[in-house]
Amino acid sequence: MPVVIKNGRWLLIAISGFVFCAFVLFFFKREQDNRDRTACQDNLRKIGQSIGMYVTDNDGFLPTSAAWDKRAI
Repeated sequence: MPVVIKNGRWLLIAISGFVFCAFVLFFFKREQDNRDRTACQDNLRKIGQSIGMYVTDNDGFLPTSAAWDKRAI
């Protein structure tokens, strides 16, 4: 039995609700991406600072690959 829409207002409300939900989900995803990007930038900054501290403590030298433990790779 086909569904007959007697009042187009309900259809407009339903479509508006779906569009609103789509926009909300889009903005939440965008904020999550920004948060992840900021966390990644912070991690890269910390890695750079750690390497700089290591070089300072070891007379300007980084460890050679021969000094690395095979289990760490």
